[in-house]
Amino acid sequence: MSTLLRELITAPLGVVDEVHFGVPDRLLPSVAQQVAHAGSVPNPPEPGSAQAGALPAAVAPTADLVNRPDILRADIPSTGTMTAGGATRMYAALLGLVDETALVAPDRLRTIADVVYTGADMVMGVPTQWASGYSPYRPAAAAARGGSTFGMVGANGSAAFADIESGVAVAIMRNRFSVGDFDLATRVDTLVAQSIGGLNHD
Repeated sequence: MSTLLRELITAPLGVVDEVHFGVPDRLLPSVAQQVAHAGSVPNPPEPGSAQAGALPAAVAPTADLVNRPDILRADIPSTGTMTAGGATRMYAALLGLVDETALVAPDRLRTIADVVYTGADMVMGVPTQWASGYSPYRPAAAAARGGSTFGMVGANGSAAFADIESGVAVAIMRNRFSVGDFDLATRVDTLVAQSIGGLNHD
């Protein structure tokens, strides 16, 4: 996956050193260390539950785990290491906003954002929605638009997304590791949405 990511996306976009599944050895010294936030360790899943099966204790997301050099080097598509600038440029290219690089045909863009599943997350046991490979979630919930917003959040509270209708691409990367804490991402996204008049007031 790292080879495809580099050849098809990060090299054409000029962010080959900024977005990775597996971090090259030469870049390991420049990776910001994740710092555990006091009180951020979630309760372990119930033994025998779907969540326990999907997240065994040995790979549960923690600052210590993601700081390990072997994890940083590993080609794990669900564990990306990136800069905010690199992630934003990638999402901007999906929107067609980066010169001479089209990551997706314009007539396919809406397909990426269309919600294809609404129901229960059978692992986490919570209501959820999913688009095709992306989440329709936006940290500033009032700014989210069904069929327009698509992106992904990270276990440590990072988030990156694009919005078709507003033409906005945003990434918030942080190194204070606090599982499920999207307060910073929400505050940043709210400021972004307010600056372009993109907050819904239903």
